[in-house]
Amino acid sequence: DVPGQPDYYFMRQGVFALVGLLLLAIVSRIDYSHFREYRTQIYALLVGSNLLVLLVGAASRGSRRWIDLGFFQLQPSELGKVLLILTLAAFVADRSRDRNAGGIMLPVIGIASIRAALVFIQPDLGTAMVYGAITLSILFIGGIPWQQMTALFAVVVLIATAVLWAAPVAGVNILHDYQVQRLTAFLHPNEDLAGQG
Repeated sequence: DVPGQPDYYFMRQGVFALVGLLLLAIVSRIDYSHFREYRTQIYALLVGSNLLVLLVGAASRGSRRWIDLGFFQLQPSELGKVLLILTLAAFVADRSRDRNAGGIMLPVIGIASIRAALVFIQPDLGTAMVYGAITLSILFIGGIPWQQMTALFAVVVLIATAVLWAAPVAGVNILHDYQVQRLTAFLHPNEDLAGQG
């Protein structure tokens, strides 16, 4: 509660809801095919905004995730979820129309990996994992062969095993303890007393 302002959060969320509805109305009037034409600029905006966060972002609890605009704290990684979908979908759509183009799996992973790595070092493991899920979904919907999808899942399992087990056994901790607990808490639900999961 904010002393002397019992309706502070109600008013704040109400303003954000109105702004969101206004933006929704504006964006819904735009022909979505225009987004495909500007996919390179959208991607540059995504990467640039994350670099800006790392350089001048507001620090909180050991991470830099926001750009303080005074009246509003912008978190580019959240907006980036939608913009990454637009960027990857545009790339896959253009590749699927060009019969001379090569496969889509490696370029799509490359495009998404740069973005996910910038978010991961903020550190924001949760959003980086969402970017991974977005990438897998786009590849699946884009129709990559099942053999490639199976190989990709095998690589994901190997990386997860290396990060969560092999690297710590070798004395190399890639993730913080709280991140490991969040990822593995489901294995011991009765011990999840701190609510990591």
